[in-house]
Amino acid sequence: QNRAQAVGKQTIREVSSGMRIVDITGYTDASKTVIEYLAISIRPRAGSYDLDLNETLVYLEYDNLTVLTLNYQSGSDAITGSVNSDGIFHTLNHSCLNSTNYGIIAVRDKDNSIVNSYGISSNDMAVIIINLTSTFSQHGGLLPSEEFVGRLVPEVGSAGIFLVSAPNAFTHRVVEL
Repeated sequence: QNRAQAVGKQTIREVSSGMRIVDITGYTDASKTVIEYLAISIRPRAGSYDLDLNETLVYLEYDNLTVLTLNYQSGSDAITGSVNSDGIFHTLNHSCLNSTNYGIIAVRDKDNSIVNSYGISSNDMAVIIINLTSTFSQHGGLLPSEEFVGRLVPEVGSAGIFLVSAPNAFTHRVVEL
């Protein structure tokens, strides 16, 4: 009976928890020829338990190959930031990128759980920044009309799955994807 209750609780947690992708934005180089950075706004799904970003994996799959697998346990500094009129990229600097590959910006974190322990609760929102110049190094980033699939996989619960499809031309430095 104890084992059945434990399995039931674990099953409920698996089904009710997960990562939600709120928005995906790209930032081009100065000449607007390639997307250099990707910003993925995330939050837990409605009704989700708190999620540990230390245990969250990010997969980017391009041309049927996984080109990037990130695990925050390898080290990343959470940066407290806010989105202002210039957008999330106004706060982007290389100090928030671990080994120039990825970083986390805490957008809404009243209890400082993201900053202190990489925990994200239902009221929190964070942005994962990924340096695409190192991920897609053959092109220096994501070229126009290219696309790839990504997944954010938390330790417990369902993954957030997304498709990034670059437009045919970049008219602005900040690109909605």
